[in-house]
Amino acid sequence: PPLWTRRVHDGVPQDDDARRRDLIILDGRVLHPVYRRADLRDSTFFLEGSPDAPTTLYVRLPAGVDPSTRAWETSRLPHLFRTSPNEISCLASESLGYFHLVGLTFEHVANEAQQGAVCIGGEGSVAERVTVRWTNGAGVLVSGEGHRLTEVEAYYNGMSGIRGERCDRCVVERSISRFNNWKGYAPFWESGGGKWLYATRSVFRELDFSDNAGPGLWLDMYNTDNIVENSRFHGNYGVNLFIEYQSNNNFVRNNVMTGARYARPSFFGYGLLIHASDRNTILHNTMMANEGGGMRIRADDRGDAAGNRYLNNLFIANLKFQDLTGRDLAFENHRTLALARSNQGDGNVFWGRSSASSDYQTFYLRLLNSSGDEVLRTSDLTGWQARLQTDHSSWTLEPGASHGLDTTDVLAGWRIGAASVLRGRAMPLSESESIGEDIDHQPRPPVGADPGADQFVGAAPVAGDASGDGRLSAFDAAPILRALDAGGGAPGPYQRDYDRSGDGLISQRDALLVLEAIAASD
Repeated sequence: PPLWTRRVHDGVPQDDDARRRDLIILDGRVLHPVYRRADLRDSTFFLEGSPDAPTTLYVRLPAGVDPSTRAWETSRLPHLFRTSPNEISCLASESLGYFHLVGLTFEHVANEAQQGAVCIGGEGSVAERVTVRWTNGAGVLVSGEGHRLTEVEAYYNGMSGIRGERCDRCVVERSISRFNNWKGYAPFWESGGGKWLYATRSVFRELDFSDNAGPGLWLDMYNTDNIVENSRFHGNYGVNLFIEYQSNNNFVRNNVMTGARYARPSFFGYGLLIHASDRNTILHNTMMANEGGGMRIRADDRGDAAGNRYLNNLFIANLKFQDLTGRDLAFENHRTLALARSNQGDGNVFWGRSSASSDYQTFYLRLLNSSGDEVLRTSDLTGWQARLQTDHSSWTLEPGASHGLDTTDVLAGWRIGAASVLRGRAMPLSESESIGEDIDHQPRPPVGADPGADQFVGAAPVAGDASGDGRLSAFDAAPILRALDAGGGAPGPYQRDYDRSGDGLISQRDALLVLEAIAASD
């Protein structure tokens, strides 16, 4: 291709290697590149020579595989669907609009890192039941205004899944972005589930952005007046949900953030990170079993990180490893104590800890240029309340209490049980902030609600109950298998009731688990 690499900002050798537009497909399977000939192993390839003038391609196949009997493919294309005459960029300023993409699968393209394999258009486009997978860069790029993405799925894209730039009044709903950044780009450049810049008045709802080698959903740079709701973020590298750099006045509500993976040196593994952004409202979210911490609010020279509000959230069993740096709730780098105190919380529930160390505590406050005893490190809620003048009605949940949570089960253990001491303990919210339903769209009362994303209303839906009759039977395995057969064995459009495994995919495994559950109950 005419553009093999675009070295952008940091000059890190391994990151520059990842930016090469090299893609080799063998029998429909993408081979992984290595960047030294000595690193070749089965099902990998090495391209010798400079990025813009490669000389020799080396591929190592498993023993006994005859290359002459295999189907070999590569790609020279920068996009699979583009709406602009520009071969490289497909941002809204040059794009046509009002496209309708339905039931399509896009795969295998040598797009550049930040460029979408699929570009939605400039205005008013709709994408439904679209899958984008195994690309070299981004899966989907959304730019412009008034777009709607419904049941869009992005898997194993080279850098990121579903990303956006300058999108106004856009909706992304019931969509999945998982296992992205397979190429190994720097995780905190623009990698992960999807990085968005300059998004305004847009809605992100019922998403599953999980297991990405980078942040899950990342709102970076002047994303304002957006809503992130009723979504799952799990197992992303460094942070599950990231709000950064003057991304102000956003609502984050009814989300579950679990299992964020620890990352050095500064991201740690938080459920939610608010960085240099103001006046965001964080309501009824559950942050559980994140390796580094629950929520971090951090200022820097780009913004004060002031005036954020966090209400009725659950901070449960975060800080998974006591030998690593972690805080359940952290305020960092504010220029003054007054600015730190402008971030106000109430009605929150924190996981009880008997002690704190220099690296491991429930609450943490470090003002700009402070050190030593000036830094507050405590697991005592009363000390936090006195110093920060916040969280007056928040409380600490002792791990031994009857809370009804299973902190080892990130798929369903965050749901509140019938006998849980958490029931009815949320603080009443103002009319403008009140949320009338929970993450499952079950009703949530204005008074006496439960904290976190889940409102207990009775028995939880049965995972895998495709027939909807409230129990597991052969009638549930059949529609799952029929859906797979209709899709030629590939994962079909995501239907929550079909997902017995809870992994965000519809596969034969879900039908097998249904049958195993039936056998176990007999």
